[in-house]
Amino acid sequence: MKLSEVRIENKIEIQKEPEIQEIEKPNKREHKISFLAGCMVGEELYFSSWSDKGFYKMDVHTGISTFLGMFAREKESTQLFERAIYYKNAIWLTPAVWGEHIVKVDLDTLEMTYLCLPESGREIFDKNGVHYTKFKCCYKENASELWLVPIGFTALLKVDMESETVEEIHSLEQYIEFREGFINFSDACFVGDEIWICPFESDKLVVLDTIHLQFHVSEWKNKRNDYRIVRNYQNWAVFVPLGARKNIRMIERNTYQEKEIMVNAIWKEERNFMHLAVHIIDQTILFAPFFAHEFLSVDLETGETQTDKSLHEYTQSMSWGPERYQTEIQYGSKIIYLSDMPDVPLMVYDLEKNTVRYIEKILKQDSYHKFLMTLYENNKTGFIQQMGIQERRFFDETDFPSRLYFRILEESKNGGETDREDGKKEKSVGEKILSEIK
Repeated sequence: MKLSEVRIENKIEIQKEPEIQEIEKPNKREHKISFLAGCMVGEELYFSSWSDKGFYKMDVHTGISTFLGMFAREKESTQLFERAIYYKNAIWLTPAVWGEHIVKVDLDTLEMTYLCLPESGREIFDKNGVHYTKFKCCYKENASELWLVPIGFTALLKVDMESETVEEIHSLEQYIEFREGFINFSDACFVGDEIWICPFESDKLVVLDTIHLQFHVSEWKNKRNDYRIVRNYQNWAVFVPLGARKNIRMIERNTYQEKEIMVNAIWKEERNFMHLAVHIIDQTILFAPFFAHEFLSVDLETGETQTDKSLHEYTQSMSWGPERYQTEIQYGSKIIYLSDMPDVPLMVYDLEKNTVRYIEKILKQDSYHKFLMTLYENNKTGFIQQMGIQERRFFDETDFPSRLYFRILEESKNGGETDREDGKKEKSVGEKILSEIK
């Protein structure tokens, strides 16, 4: 794997193919999508958009996405889900910053089942009042349960996907205090049958034996919260810094032996949040750029560090802005990198060919059109009345569904609320309709 030799397999054309131009777009305005939570099922990527309530699937060969439904029971419209897990023909999505449920989506019927978070838990913020993702999801392939490690929440949860139940693991409270203005952890992952939890502001390294439900707690020597990410390499937990000029820290799961690997890279610009999408292949750890200019790899055995700036230079020439890759999904011999920026395409790194391919995200607007038309037909009378009352004018049926489409998009920017003449907020028209959709 030689990053110095990586080449871009395709050059994206500014102009889309003619058949894509023919896709129906209400009033020629397009709704754009972005990523955080997604997983592959066969040749398709199922995902929730980071920037709206939608649930989609994408053909990863063409980038064409289809709208499948909307998470109507979620109050907020952005940053809903942190992870997507495939299990027995269903997608399970776990809460991120604003999500309030664990959601199961049946891929046959697209029916959504909402599991509530325990009432005994609560959301917590950092000292500046900043919201963090509620959990980091830990999952072992083919297992029937997933684990939600608390980040901006006060409870460790075990989700049984067979019985569709949520269990709170109360014993964590014996070792960790959850309090306002203090974020204990930042990430977690499986190492064998154990979940290793990356400390953030906590001075404790917490490891959960998921077989015996026992905790091992030890002192965390680094007090500067330099590390935000943890990954598994063989019997090692690999703690990764977000910023530049920090070493990778490794701890062996059985002996707790420690070693550090120097990241010997020359950075064009040093910032926090250099890399968020971090993936280990064989003995190499790969870092895709978030704010960094460099695509980076480090050999965990030899310490060899490689950087590539040509990918960043290409994205800048396309005026996409910062890459902001947050999520990585391995797909055969390829890694798919997903960005939370609507204009940034997928980056697909082919490990065998040592090539990168960019795939534009193209939403089939007619899938929105059909969904909204169904909403309109099922709620025609009430919708026309509500719109008429609110905007004080008569609406003809020919105004739909594009009127509903853009109304919901505008309302989403305000968290699903609209202003009244008396200065108060009320539930908006689009949300009134969507809240009735089961």
